[in-house]
Amino acid sequence: ANQGIPAEAFVNTVTSQQLLHVLGLLSECGQSVMLVGESGCGKSAVLSERVRAVCSGEVAEVLSVQIQANRFTNARLLYERLDEKLEWKHGQTYVAKGSKRLLCVVDDINLSQVDKYHNQTAVELVRQHLDDGGFYDMRTQSWRYVKNVTYLTAVNPRPTAGVPQLSSRLLRHFAIFGCPYPNNTELHTIYGTLLNTHFMSPESGSGAADPGAVVADIQ
Repeated sequence: ANQGIPAEAFVNTVTSQQLLHVLGLLSECGQSVMLVGESGCGKSAVLSERVRAVCSGEVAEVLSVQIQANRFTNARLLYERLDEKLEWKHGQTYVAKGSKRLLCVVDDINLSQVDKYHNQTAVELVRQHLDDGGFYDMRTQSWRYVKNVTYLTAVNPRPTAGVPQLSSRLLRHFAIFGCPYPNNTELHTIYGTLLNTHFMSPESGSGAADPGAVVADIQ
């Protein structure tokens, strides 16, 4: 209370709980998941909440790497971020450090860098990993089998930048779910909860302002 609203604040709604439930079931089985929806619908928040739920604490059995893709995100950047979380196991096989599972969250994967041949190397690295179970070492060019990595991605189907469509060769590896924009009731719940917490008096434990009235004023 009275400390501002943190960027990672998350308010559950029926829709977000549904998405988190199927996201949890599938990612636990190692199935990569893609959330598709317009800007501002909460895709990134749902993915971040999943990561927070399974990766927080010193005894967590899951590691995570989160990448916000943009026009500078290429295969080398993605490879280097993944490599930070990997360790050699045997032969050509690499796994997440501590023999844990690794969640790789790539937000707005379809907005990654487009090269002069109109290809997105970051997307192709993910596709190669899912197709063949690994990828080439960027330094030695030797093949690596990379195990226990699950990709969670978000895609805006109406990007403002000129980027190619994601290929079916990539999409076939993902369980794809639509992430609808919150309706008025859900928006009232989200903003009412955040404002109520922000303006709550820590001494009395009661709200200093009616969140419904504040939301009504904003609307």
